[in-house]
Amino acid sequence: ALHPHYRQNSGRVTYREELTALLQQHFMTRPAEEWVKIIHQVKVPVGMINNLKQTLEEEQVIAREMVVNMPHSLQQNYTSIGSPIKLSKTPVEYQKAPPCLAQDTENILSRYLSETEIIKLKEKKIIQ
Repeated sequence: ALHPHYRQNSGRVTYREELTALLQQHFMTRPAEEWVKIIHQVKVPVGMINNLKQTLEEEQVIAREMVVNMPHSLQQNYTSIGSPIKLSKTPVEYQKAPPCLAQDTENILSRYLSETEIIKLKEKKIIQ
């Protein structure tokens, strides 16, 4: 750091907002991927911070099959996050998509409540 404010950590802390603004402006001059390569060359740990779209398009995410598609009652091709657990002899089988909101509410509540109690919950708009 050429500027005396930034030579020591205490100065970088004191002038943090000013330094952050300068760094943000400087980092806008090249693509993020290029900065990661440059910073790695000087042995500083650094990594990309991706948005969801970028994350789902990552080579490793695709290779590990972390995004799965399956039919759903609301759409033909429902996209979901795959299981992180990968077993070679017993791979995960995705049998059905998650339920829609309130799809199973009545079925689950009927195990513990009477039909009359469930009707009252519906009338009070506690459940759908």
